[in-house]
Amino acid sequence: MTFHWFERHQAQQSGFEQIAASVVRAMSSSRFLMLQTVIICLWMAANVLRVFPDHWDNYPFILLNLALSLQAAYAGPLILIASRRQEDRDRHKADADHEAIALILKRLEELYALHRKHGSAPETGGGPMGRA
Repeated sequence: MTFHWFERHQAQQSGFEQIAASVVRAMSSSRFLMLQTVIICLWMAANVLRVFPDHWDNYPFILLNLALSLQAAYAGPLILIASRRQEDRDRHKADADHEAIALILKRLEELYALHRKHGSAPETGGGPMGRA
């Protein structure tokens, strides 16, 4: 049974690679960026305005910096994993395209040979795609 190139690609991916790609996809969305901006603004406002009696992260927001550093520390490797996964996907797609083109050329050769056998093929073409 011949699989679609994407199914072959998916079968070779580990669960962690699929999770990494999902996380990177979510983190690269405008929705995530807006949500993160709102959370950071609320965090800063709550601590500067002392909304809560025991504000947990005074200026210069050490805890916020720690949280954002931790996010960046995980985002970098996840982006690299997702990038490698994209390269693998592109390679599988190119391999599938190559196989499809080879099959098409083979079928064209067969059709050309059939036409030539019955005397209906042009004599000057030299085969499919002008090959001699």
